[in-house]
Amino acid sequence: MEEVWECDVKKELKRNKEMKKIFEGVPDEGPINPRDAYSGGRTMPFCLYAAASDNVEISMFDIISLYPFVNYYSPYPVGIPKIVQSPNYIVNWYEKYFIPIRRRFFKD
Repeated sequence: MEEVWECDVKKELKRNKEMKKIFEGVPDEGPINPRDAYSGGRTMPFCLYAAASDNVEISMFDIISLYPFVNYYSPYPVGIPKIVQSPNYIVNWYEKYFIPIRRRFFKD
């Protein structure tokens, strides 16, 4: 990637007719809004079919794209990882454990 000042681009557009023609075909939507980075992320259906009735209401729960928020505000590991070797540590791959969910985000 190469940074170019806007004044340099304008000078080049005056000299280069082919470049000007390409730029005229690109819509200018104005300056970038940093808040637009908070939309998007992963989406998926949790239920492919639902039928509404008097007792069942169909609703949607939107957490407004938590994935970009976490990427922006959460720290990432940096540097060379330190490998910790512990030959005396025994891992029990056969034991199952369950972590209970404390809050329900999705309705049945």
